[in-house]
Amino acid sequence: MPIVRCPECGEKVKLPADDRKVVRCASCRHKFRLDDEDDAQTVSEKPPAKKKRSANNGEAGPPRRRSRADDDDEDQPSPKKQRPNKTWKGLTKVLDRMSTPVKVGVGIALVVLLLACIHPFSFLLVLIAYTMIIVLTGSVMYIVVIARDDMVELLKCIFIPFYGLYYLFTHWDNLKHAVYTQLFGLFVPALLGFFPLPCYWVVYGTGKSEAPIEIPPTAKLTGDATLDRILARLVYTDPRGGPRGVLMELASMNIDNTHRPVVAKKLAEFLQTADRTDRAETIRVLTRWATPAEIPVLIPILQDKEITNRIVVLRGIGRLQDKRSVIPVLECLSVAGLESEVVPTLINIGPVAEPELLGLLKGEDNALRISALRVLEHSGTPACYPALEALTANQDQTTRTRAKIAIDGITARNKK
Repeated sequence: MPIVRCPECGEKVKLPADDRKVVRCASCRHKFRLDDEDDAQTVSEKPPAKKKRSANNGEAGPPRRRSRADDDDEDQPSPKKQRPNKTWKGLTKVLDRMSTPVKVGVGIALVVLLLACIHPFSFLLVLIAYTMIIVLTGSVMYIVVIARDDMVELLKCIFIPFYGLYYLFTHWDNLKHAVYTQLFGLFVPALLGFFPLPCYWVVYGTGKSEAPIEIPPTAKLTGDATLDRILARLVYTDPRGGPRGVLMELASMNIDNTHRPVVAKKLAEFLQTADRTDRAETIRVLTRWATPAEIPVLIPILQDKEITNRIVVLRGIGRLQDKRSVIPVLECLSVAGLESEVVPTLINIGPVAEPELLGLLKGEDNALRISALRVLEHSGTPACYPALEALTANQDQTTRTRAKIAIDGITARNKK
């Protein structure tokens, strides 16, 4: 097909198939006559060139005249394309190559590291749980692969020693993923344990040890160097350890009656300031070392809110055989669950408690009367005979029986 050039813009214009003499340029819309030699310049036929993008950006319809705005846009430099970050692109490729289980494992590892920055104990707990889950997952994979192959082989691996290793070596291609999972669960947490150390250094300080706390010089309280050193540690409470170790040492020591008053006094002083965690242990040790001078300290504990503290005092206060403790101990008879402890305590107190017990025999409470008769059976004196003989004629059969048993017990002890 003949082609001419537009005299206005110089673009090539194809001649129409008919015999028209006037042609319009598609680019600049300029009209020119073909018979005008000055305007029309014929171009020899060549293979059709590549189509140029039309002025209206490839939209359907007749081409439009280029506006000034288009020319201005061409003058402006085209924006540079942002090149993707090579590091991020490489990381994306690595993630694409990972399987889903590996991605989950890496994600959990990152969570563990995050918890490590928060607190060491949370990191330790999560790390142990993470290790157990991954190793258990690998073990389940191992069992499932063998079970799919043959259940007999699975039973052999369970009951025949070292057959599991033989099966592993002979079927490595099938079991290698399970083995890799178990190794990942064992070695990766071990490596993760070292990564939080810089975080600890930043969060919790440089880790420099504080200056050692000096305990004041030991005072010569008892003359025994070992006992004086223990009492000094009790008086000066070490904030890093507490008095628990001192109390345990005092509880296991052989008691020397020469030093008993001094130790009991220090324990009674410490009891006034001991916190709730050390109070029960202090009471137990104090009842073991106590002297009659500590009775005013022990009596209020018989009304303590903690029933265990009451029981500890009841088991130790009878040894002192102090008359001041009789009435507080008798008051514990009305407390549910303490009767079995009160009776042995009154027996240990001995004849000192006899006047109060005889008063209970005259009372109307039958339960208290029976408890008093049980005590007099083991600790009564012949002075109790008139009151006991009067109860042998009581209307209550249990009272009559207990009164006779108490008389026989007192008689048997006096014969010795």
